[in-house]
Amino acid sequence: MEFFEYEMNDVSSLTRLFWSDPQSRIDYEAFGDVVVFDSTYRVNKYNLPFIPFVGVNHHGSTVIFACAIVADEKTSTYEWILRQFLNCMGQKHPKSLITDGDNAMRRAITSVMPNSDHRLCTWHIEQNMGRHLHQDMIADFRVLHAPIDPDEWRRKWDEFKFNHKVSEDNKWLMRMYNLRKKWAAAYTKGRFFLGMKSNQRSESLNSKLHRYLDRKLTLVLLVEHYEHCLSRMRHREAKLDAKSSQSVSFTASDASEFEKDASHVFTPAAFKKVKLEICKSMDWEVIDSIEEDSLVRYVISRKENSEKMKILSCTYVDSSLQSITCPCQKLECECIPCDHIFAVLHFFEG
Repeated sequence: MEFFEYEMNDVSSLTRLFWSDPQSRIDYEAFGDVVVFDSTYRVNKYNLPFIPFVGVNHHGSTVIFACAIVADEKTSTYEWILRQFLNCMGQKHPKSLITDGDNAMRRAITSVMPNSDHRLCTWHIEQNMGRHLHQDMIADFRVLHAPIDPDEWRRKWDEFKFNHKVSEDNKWLMRMYNLRKKWAAAYTKGRFFLGMKSNQRSESLNSKLHRYLDRKLTLVLLVEHYEHCLSRMRHREAKLDAKSSQSVSFTASDASEFEKDASHVFTPAAFKKVKLEICKSMDWEVIDSIEEDSLVRYVISRKENSEKMKILSCTYVDSSLQSITCPCQKLECECIPCDHIFAVLHFFEG
């Protein structure tokens, strides 16, 4: 049964519409840790914002959790949407959210989902850079996206302001500074976003919708076409599920045991990422280990540059490895073991 909630000013004036279905709620249970949504699409004759809630599944494909159509973009409207979303999803809050950065949406998230980590879409930031910055400022501003530490980021920010004579009157830049922890890699490192930085999942969905929709559609036809698009996406997912369950990703005869095991554990899409990390791990070697009770720290370095080092921590219980952590935090952020972890595992294997 569909889950529909709506509000109307009068019989002929819809102000808010939210809908989902049972399969979407099942998908959310499995893949709802990171939710992406924005309100920049208007694919109907009334020019109303169309807001899909999407995520990524085990095949690396877009999965839809719910959609909404609203007549305005006020904070109270977004709060209503988010509450309907939680009502539909059994009050399970996502761990993280990626949005287009709308002020009203940001305030609504703070109010309704205060414990969900929130980052701003880098694609929308890029679009706004072209509107708010002179051409000679853009390249220097992009440097602020680099994965540096916060102290270095603040130093580069001060350089940027000085070199381009940025004043407090530049409201967009001042706003971006105040929101730096929601977009700059210096502050988002180690946070759980499954490797996503933008609303590309939502944009991908809307590009699919645009193949079937036209802006003259009524809201009823919009919902019908959305359901058609959703059905096609689920059909493709079912085919990928069938293929994954009945086959194993190819590995060469001389592949490592880790690679062969990974081909049985991960879906083909995830295996490609894991295989890349396994290959990269060959560039590292363990050069030292430090034992501290049940904790062992392994020092690894790049084979061609011994000055590049990482220290990984392994915990043991009765000589059995229980956990391994790396300062790059790729496993915690993207659910993919990093090349540094595989380098230590190769050391155990040897």
